[in-house]
Amino acid sequence: MQQHPVPQHISNYEFKLVGDMTLKQFFQLAGGILVALIFYATPLPGIIKWPLVVLFSLIGAMLAFLPIRERPLSVWFLAFIRAIYAPTIYVYKEKGAEEVFRENGQSPEIEIVTPMGAQRAEEYLHQIPKTSVEEKFDKSEESLLARVSSFFHANSPSQSSSPFPTQTISAPQVAPVKAPQEDRDREESGNAQISAPAPRQVPVYVQVVDEESSPIPTYTPHSISAPRVQNINVERPTIASQQQDAQTTESTPTASFQDVESITQPSHEAVDATFTPEAAPPLPPDRPNTIVGQVTTHEGKIVDSAIMEIRDSSGKPVRAVRTNRVGHFITVTPLANGDYEIETEKDQLKFDVIKFRADGNIIPSILIRAKE
Repeated sequence: MQQHPVPQHISNYEFKLVGDMTLKQFFQLAGGILVALIFYATPLPGIIKWPLVVLFSLIGAMLAFLPIRERPLSVWFLAFIRAIYAPTIYVYKEKGAEEVFRENGQSPEIEIVTPMGAQRAEEYLHQIPKTSVEEKFDKSEESLLARVSSFFHANSPSQSSSPFPTQTISAPQVAPVKAPQEDRDREESGNAQISAPAPRQVPVYVQVVDEESSPIPTYTPHSISAPRVQNINVERPTIASQQQDAQTTESTPTASFQDVESITQPSHEAVDATFTPEAAPPLPPDRPNTIVGQVTTHEGKIVDSAIMEIRDSSGKPVRAVRTNRVGHFITVTPLANGDYEIETEKDQLKFDVIKFRADGNIIPSILIRAKE
């Protein structure tokens, strides 16, 4: 495949052709030959003259026709001269430490350039009449409060010098309600009756006032009758029924716990893993405690897309892998040292639970074969 040429300047004089050469190549070649002819015409000895003639002729040809890394030789000569004369020694000059924690400068004070203008502005603001804005809602509130306060002042009673005598009336005693006896036979069902106390009279305070003062109506005591009491029949459960309920409640969690135990117990025991090099993938494992292998049917056919769950000794899942199209599986992350089990699932196929041990060494390839 031919490489794409480096973009060139098409509007430059360098690409104006002189035969099969550009103008720049022609000048470089002609310059080398011209210098060689000058040395050839000089009366120098042949030992010095001929090497110089050949050298300058070759230099002109190399400048015109010998690019190095797609760059002409003249570019390399100029780069070499610049590198020779470029400075290679640098002098370090220490500067003073920068003041990081410097004092905060004082903020410039604002000065009034024209104090007469500020004074006139203040006088103008004082001359403006102040207006108060009152809303309709505030006026209605003020009128309502004035009316309410007038009612309080008009109906306020005059205070007398002597206090009103009071007469106390003792309340009747209420007989306590006795609780039923606790030593009754629980096997018999009885009727529980709730009794309410007798109606009581509310004490009323009577005030005695003078004849000159305004008459105060007297209140007569009246009785408040309690609502009628209805007999409530409460059927007490027998001891036999209570014992039967207790037995049923105690037996229920036991049965559920047994069901949970039956669910959590494994249906079959694990078998030892079968290690064989035939189940190894194209790249065998090179790291310890990594698992590789292959899943096949009972006849030896490849089983793809089989889901495999790897559990530790406590039954906790630590890895989950899936076989590829050729039935291989591999774990990238190494396992910790200990005992492990592999449970394989695939539609219409049954597999034994495989157990193995990781001890820090390379685990051989595991072959998992389905049952019959």
